Amino acid sequence: MKKLLAIIVLGLFWSTIGFTETLYSDGGKYFGEYKDGKMSGQGTYVFLSGAKYIGQWKNDKRHGQGTYTYSDGTKYVGEYKNSKRNGQGTMTWPGGEKYVGPWKDGELIFSKGGFKTIVY
Repeated sequence: MKKLLAIIVLGLFWSTIGFTETLYSDGGKYFGEYKDGKMSGQGTYVFLSGAKYIGQWKNDKRHGQGTYTYSDGTKYVGEYKNSKRNGQGTMTWPGGEKYVGPWKDGELIFSKGGFKTIVY
């Protein structure tokens, strides 16, 4: 029993996983999970500009499913990889225009005829 307790206690010191609320020097705020001192897991980052990202993080990067709302009201809902839009996603602009389709390295992927799907 003492050996098991020692392993658990040592494991707590080696593993830095938890929940944080952090204010950054650039004025941004992060609320969410962290691992080894980095944003990892589910969290929300609010930028000084008023933009906001709610979603998954990995090693301080947007990674996985998330929603990024720009300060002008433009919204992207979809997949991220290394903080770039990557995979399936939907971008909606304040005027109601919408792009639904694939992204790669933060850029829209166009078909031969232009956008894959635009809804007005």
